[in-house]
Amino acid sequence: MDEQTSLLKTQLYVACEEACSGDPDRLFTQEDLTALDVIPPKDIKKLLQIIQILTNERLFAPVHLHSGLAWRLRPETEAAK
Repeated sequence: MDEQTSLLKTQLYVACEEACSGDPDRLFTQEDLTALDVIPPKDIKKLLQIIQILTNERLFAPVHLHSGLAWRLRPETEAAK
């Protein structure tokens, strides 16, 4: 993983943590993640790459909804198990 991707991954995770501060069960759609203004606008490829990395590291848990796919943030301690 290159340095820019690693930085974006960390920034997106932190932005999600801040957004979840009042609602630990919050789900994030692709639109929600884009609205956090971490990933450059209209760079869906980069956003999907970061989502895949966070999912592979178990920091994002995919959730299938009737309206599509969303992700739940997992605490780093839980993901490390």
